[in-house]
Amino acid sequence: MNLVFSVSDLDTEINNLTITAQSSNPVLISNENLFVSGEKENKNLLIKPDSNKHGEAIISLIVDDGLQVVQLILFIHLFKVTMVQIILSLKLFHFLIIQMLQLFHCL
Repeated sequence: MNLVFSVSDLDTEINNLTITAQSSNPVLISNENLFVSGEKENKNLLIKPDSNKHGEAIISLIVDDGLQVVQLILFIHLFKVTMVQIILSLKLFHFLIIQMLQLFHCL
């Protein structure tokens, strides 16, 4: 999961801003699996949930210029997806495609 964002500060150069991310649920998404990257004001937050986990976490994206701290809160809910759900989704998708083709007289 990738979040693209930009940062700016009127008083502080972009390179002097400290940008970090923290998870409220390290069992689901550990802090080691939150990666902030990017150049200048264009940034990315890559969130890599731990495998085979589902649940909720709050991700705090924190920007610190040394004088003030700004925090953005992201609510993350990861659903458990099983192979049965994937197969049922594919069957439904196939059914809808067939119905659409019949509707437009392609079959």
